[in-house]
Amino acid sequence: MNGGPVIDFTIGDKIIVKQEYVRNTLSRQTRNPNLVRTLQILGFFGIVSSNVTDTGTAKVFENQVEVTRFFIKLVSEDPTNANYNGGDGVILYFESVILLNNSFEFSTAYLCDICSRRALNNSGVSIPKLAVVRYTGFDTATQLPTIALASALILSSSRVMGMAEEVIADGSIGSVIIEGAISGVDTSFFLVNETAFLSDTPVEFSPTEGTVSSIVGRAHTIGDPGSISIKGEMPFGSGGGGGGGAGATGIQGITGIGISGVTGIQGVTGISTSGGVFNASTDDATVTTLATINTVSDVSYSVQCNVIARNTTTAAETASFILSQTAIYNDAGTAVLIGAPVFTQVSSGGASLWAVTIDVSTTMIRIRIVGDASDTVKWRCELSLVEVPG
Repeated sequence: MNGGPVIDFTIGDKIIVKQEYVRNTLSRQTRNPNLVRTLQILGFFGIVSSNVTDTGTAKVFENQVEVTRFFIKLVSEDPTNANYNGGDGVILYFESVILLNNSFEFSTAYLCDICSRRALNNSGVSIPKLAVVRYTGFDTATQLPTIALASALILSSSRVMGMAEEVIADGSIGSVIIEGAISGVDTSFFLVNETAFLSDTPVEFSPTEGTVSSIVGRAHTIGDPGSISIKGEMPFGSGGGGGGGAGATGIQGITGIGISGVTGIQGVTGISTSGGVFNASTDDATVTTLATINTVSDVSYSVQCNVIARNTTTAAETASFILSQTAIYNDAGTAVLIGAPVFTQVSSGGASLWAVTIDVSTTMIRIRIVGDASDTVKWRCELSLVEVPG
C-alpha cells in the first residue's frame, strides 16, 4: 500500500461524517463483516464532529481470512454519543483509502454554515478558485462526482453545482462549496439580496439572466471583495443499479460497544436507489427550494420524503411533513409528476402556517417549502428514490 493515496486526516483533526456519501456510495459497496460494522458505527455519529486520534493500516480478519485495511480512530465530541465510548472512541475499517477519505470531511465546513464536497475536474481545463461549476458525472475510480465550468449559454451546462473553493487543475481533485456564504467575490454591481444569475461566460455570475436562466445565489454583502450566499444542486448518482450486498449477522462492537446485525438487501439488476439529506432555512413566507434531484431520460422513480422543521428560537413551533409515496417519470428529457401528491402535516403553534410541496421543473424533482414572515425556520428533509430505467 506504499506509494498510493494517503489518508487525508491526521491526529488532532476534527471531522464529521459525509452522510450523503455514506448513504449513496459507501453503503453500495460489496458487503463484508468489517464494512457492515463500519456502516452501523457511522450511523451513530449523526452531525456531531469527532476528534481523530489515530489513522493507518492494520491486519484484520474477514470471513476467517487476514486482510489489510485502512483505519481511522475517532472520539465523538459529544460524551453522550455511543461513539464517545468513555473517551476511548471507535475504530472504523475501510477497504480503500478513497472510501475512507470520501466518508468524512473537516467539521469547519459545517461550523461556518458551508456545505462542501470533493470533486474531480476531468473537463480538460483548469477551474479557477471561486468559479461556478456544474456536475458532469461520476468517476468510479475515485468514487467522486466530476465537474466542469458552468455557463448559461446552453441548458446542458447551466445547472449550478456550486463554486470551486480552490484552484482545481485538470485531472485533480478539489473542494466545491455547495451551499453557504462565500466571501472574496466582487459584488459591487449587485444590490443587497439581489439574485445572482449564472453568466453566459464561464466562471462568472451576474445580476441579469443569461441565455438560460440559472440561479447561483443571492448577494450577501456588497463590495469588492463582497460575499454571496449560494445554493447549488447536490449531485447524486442515478445509473442502473447493480447487485446489492448480501445480509450479515450481528458483529460485536469494538471496545465494549455492541453493534447489532442488519438484514442484507439483495440488489436487482437495472434498479437502483438514490436520494439524500438536505437542509435549508427560511425567514419569510416566500416559496423556497429545500431539495432538488435531477432525473434521467427514460427512467421512472418512486419518491418518498420526510421533512422536519422548527422555529430556531421557539421549540414549541415544530412541524413534521411526510410524503409517503408518489411517482415521477422522465419522458424524453422532461420530468412528469403523476397525480397531485400531498404531504401529511403534524404541527404545533405557529408552525401550522408552514407548508411543503413537491413539483418538477424540466428534469428536476423539487421539494418546496414556505415558512412565515416573522420567524427563522430551519428545515431538514430526507428524500428517498427508487428508480427503474426503460
